[in-house]
Amino acid sequence: MALPKKFNQIDKRVESLNDLNFYKISYEYEFTDTYKKALKEGYETSNMNLEKLHQEINGTKEFSALDDEKANEKINEWLQQFVNDGVLSDFEVTVIKSQSFKDKLDDKKLSPLFEGLE
Repeated sequence: MALPKKFNQIDKRVESLNDLNFYKISYEYEFTDTYKKALKEGYETSNMNLEKLHQEINGTKEFSALDDEKANEKINEWLQQFVNDGVLSDFEVTVIKSQSFKDKLDDKKLSPLFEGLE
């Protein structure tokens, strides 16, 4: 996970985390014929267990990034790696939702823990 620039300054840590964004994306994908066959037959690929791979590629992903541009790069690189590995033949990101660190804390009702630290 990338950290904001001022994170190492103790007095600016909470303030810098407010620059961090959390993303939840939805995507559509198509497995390659080879991978579909492997799933059907239930054998392991050379580099990853099929069951674990199938859990990893499920149409949604949550991650953090500093901005929308970095988020797009991150998700496209992640999905493209599956294409390069012969697992996916195609993908399309359909929905991207972002949420700031502060909003995430508010949603989880953790904001009071950080009061007075800014």
